[in-house]
Amino acid sequence: MVLIEYCYSISWYTSTDTYTITLITQKRLMPETHEIIRADRIQNIVSAHDPIDRERIMWQDESQLMEVYKIPLRDLIFNKYNGRIGSRVKTFESGNHTINPETEEGRTLIKSFLWKSAEGRNRKTEKDLRAKGQQRNAIVTLDGVIIDGNRRSMLLEKIDPNGYVNAAVLPVRNAEDPFEIQKLEATYQMGVDAKVDYNPIEKYIKIDDLLQNTQFEETDVADLIGESPQKIALMRRAFREMEAYLDCHDYEGMYTALPEPSHVKHRSFTENK
Repeated sequence: MVLIEYCYSISWYTSTDTYTITLITQKRLMPETHEIIRADRIQNIVSAHDPIDRERIMWQDESQLMEVYKIPLRDLIFNKYNGRIGSRVKTFESGNHTINPETEEGRTLIKSFLWKSAEGRNRKTEKDLRAKGQQRNAIVTLDGVIIDGNRRSMLLEKIDPNGYVNAAVLPVRNAEDPFEIQKLEATYQMGVDAKVDYNPIEKYIKIDDLLQNTQFEETDVADLIGESPQKIALMRRAFREMEAYLDCHDYEGMYTALPEPSHVKHRSFTENK
């Protein structure tokens, strides 16, 4: 939950003086309230402004032109389920912690994970953003969840905390069509053009997360990320070995404790059980 402060001033007068007391009260906002506030702000931007660009996006199995708007970063929240930081999020939450992206603490933590996920690449992208500005549009839901562009948005906020991001706005809130949103997210995060710099462990975690959704089959995931069904099955088995390795060492859910991928490429995670 988030605390919002309300200030009230009460004044009274005597023949010689004026007295004023300021009262401060706090109200807790439920997460659903925050979602409504963000959705209202973004809807107001969409209604009151002309789009600055259009982005062609595969949505509901059709190529659709989505309108792009300049949206304040403060009206967006980072996606803690972003595939590039899955191991860090799951490891943190395995210790009976929960990351709430609605809070300043959660926002700061997610930004830290995003930065650490690719520090060298982030420094280069930050330099480019400072020199050239944003070159690629982000994608956000109607209630402000960043589906694609979490890393860019983190860097733009680092450059200017009161800045903006150019983003295509999907016609739904994050909870309204999770199946389509997961499809879109997987395509952008792990598709043919993106998977080159994708950490293998993060890839295995994301594939397993996708397959936990009963609407996805291995062939569906293969199509989304440009791999063969056989490769998806192999990667899922590798993920099961990762989990067995962690369980064997009493590190259940602590994915950042896994050996670096370069050290485990040619051996089984379970061979030392």
